[in-house]
This record gives sequence, C-alpha cells and structure tokens, in this order.
Amino acid sequence: MTTKSLNTQSQQISVLPARDEEILAEATRAFAQNGFRATDVQVIADALGIGKGTIYRTFPTKQALFLACADRAMTRLQDSIHTASAHLTDPLERLKAAITAYFQFFDDNSELLELIIQERSEFKDRQKPTYFEHRDRSVGQWNEMFASLIRDGAARNIEPSKITDFISQQLYGKLFTHYFTGSKTSLAQDTNCVIDLLFHGFLTKNN
Repeated sequence: MTTKSLNTQSQQISVLPARDEEILAEATRAFAQNGFRATDVQVIADALGIGKGTIYRTFPTKQALFLACADRAMTRLQDSIHTASAHLTDPLERLKAAITAYFQFFDDNSELLELIIQERSEFKDRQKPTYFEHRDRSVGQWNEMFASLIRDGAARNIEPSKITDFISQQLYGKLFTHYFTGSKTSLAQDTNCVIDLLFHGFLTKNN
C-alpha cells in the first residue's frame, strides 16, 4: 500500500491514494456490519463498481484487506488526537484535548470498535493487535510529557510510563464498557467526568 506524507507539527500524517481510501472505507463498512468471515470481497468490489482484481492488486488477501482497514482506523485516530492537541503548550490542556479527541473520534466512528473486536477474535496469533501497535508508537511523547509534569512538581513522582499505561487502560476500558452496555449517551458527554477523576481522584484532600 503506497502512501504519501504531510508534515504537520512534529508528526507525519499519512495520506492514502484516493482509490485505496475508497476501498478501505467500503471494506471497513462491510467488515463492521457483517464480520470478517461473512464479508465477501466481491461484494465490496461491486459496491465500488470495480473488479475484485483491483482490490487484490493492492490487498492480496482478505486478511491483508482487513488489517489495512484496522491500520487506517488507528492512523485516523492518532491523526485526530495529534490535530487536537499538538499545538497546545500546557501539558494538562494538551492531555485534556487528547482525551476529548479520543472519545469524540469513537463517537463519530463507533463501527471501528467492531474492527478492534474482530481482530482480537479472528487473528489471535498476531503478536500485537493494531490498536496497540499504534499506541506504542506514540507512547514516548506522553511519557515525556508526564516526566515534565513530575519535574515541575505538578504530578506525583511516579514512573511516567505507569501513568501513561494507567490512563491508556482507563480510556480503552471506557470504550468497551460504553459499547457493550449499549449506552444511549455519547462518550463525549462523559469526557469531563473522566478527566476530573483521572486528574483529581475521588477522595477529598483530608483523606
């Protein structure tokens, strides 16, 4: 799969060729709606008005197509977070913006959770799921941000990677609790509460 890149702040945002983007967008809809096993690549091709061979020239197997969809989803998530937070200089404001963008992304693209679930179910032999591959690529910048907060005395002296892991796990868990319980509210509606509890806990200063 060929991509070109645009320099934005310190991160390169990947841009897919138009045809690949169309294929992955339609395949994402099909996989999310029907599941990996029940999705026929011919149906995806028919929906786009192209031959199945056009898809297979870039994505040689259905598994490769699915994993490319998952990669596209996580790239879009990281791009959204970067766009929302990278221009902010205050670390806590940057973190708030990142969390807000994270929840808003999944409010707007709830079908992408299906890809995360299906990947874990269908490809258990993969060493690391796509979600965590992308998470690990960006973790360094957040570790450094928490290290700076510790140096400035704004955060407790805890190993920065433990803070990053904790927040990541809370957000990830919130996604699936929200999804599997069929919550009628949006993730965005809970953002301020999540941020407040992450930053301040639930105990008073007297405890």
